[in-house]
Amino acid sequence: MGFLPDEAAKLGGPVLVEPNSNGAWRYRFYQADQNHCDDDLKKLLAARPANSAADTMPYCTLHPRQAPIKGHALIL
Repeated sequence: MGFLPDEAAKLGGPVLVEPNSNGAWRYRFYQADQNHCDDDLKKLLAARPANSAADTMPYCTLHPRQAPIKGHALIL
């Protein structure tokens, strides 16, 4: 999640984290004065099918974490 210092200074507030069962998580960062994480989260949850319990639910957080690493690999 690399940002240039000038870009990072403009960001603030909660980050929308959209976990995916395939391991590719999506992070949505917002400008500090235009943070709509809660509104976007409500829209995402309302649009989800009721039977999509297999995926981890999206959430807003001040401390986003890295997607969990699945599987093992051996590199020779």
